[in-house]
Amino acid sequence: MSGDSISVAFEFISASFSSSLGYNTRIAPSRAMRSLTRNNLQNQLDLIYRTSLKFTKMEREFIITIFSENKVGILSQVTTVFTHRNVNIESIAASPSAIEGIHKYTIMVKNDPERVANLVKQIEKKVDVLKVFCYSPSEVVLQQLALYKVKRSRNVEDMVRRHNVRILEIHDEYIVLEKTGHKDEINELYQMLAPYGIYQFVCSGQVAIIKSRRELLDEYLKYVNEKRDRMMREENKN
Repeated sequence: MSGDSISVAFEFISASFSSSLGYNTRIAPSRAMRSLTRNNLQNQLDLIYRTSLKFTKMEREFIITIFSENKVGILSQVTTVFTHRNVNIESIAASPSAIEGIHKYTIMVKNDPERVANLVKQIEKKVDVLKVFCYSPSEVVLQQLALYKVKRSRNVEDMVRRHNVRILEIHDEYIVLEKTGHKDEINELYQMLAPYGIYQFVCSGQVAIIKSRRELLDEYLKYVNEKRDRMMREENKN
């Protein structure tokens, strides 16, 4: 392989790798690159491959929504799957869904995509689970609620008015505040209130609504019912 061929090959691979990471960059081959030997090129290829694996395995945030009937023990069944696969739950929230009689569990995890995909498959195997969906943060609207009990002072009250924080209770010695928003906003407010003295702090799990018009479970159940009806009609014909 000639020096020019090696240079072109390395330039192509470097540009492809940069593009795969979302960068619009082009690495121009230097004079040193043009004199690479065949072994040096192979070392560079191995380095790029190992680096690409590191990025594909990089942990990301995922929102897992689990639909089931409101039965005793379902939450224990679900969390057991996480425990067995050594996946930490960042936050969890349970509530009724838009479909009558169906409950929805919203779980936030941070892990690599392949591991999360396998986790979803294992949860769906549970008898009492109707369906599991997995989303990235960009596919949903996320909100979180936090309560702060803070030492009462004029500075705190002025800060509350500026940051659109709701006052739940005012006492001679403390004030109870409520903040609804994104995780970063709640953490930012905590850091701002900390110098004035935070007596208590509690935060809910994150709740999420997908950006599509209808609940995906509704469409899934409709598909299952239609498939079941078709199978019954075919059996009756036979």
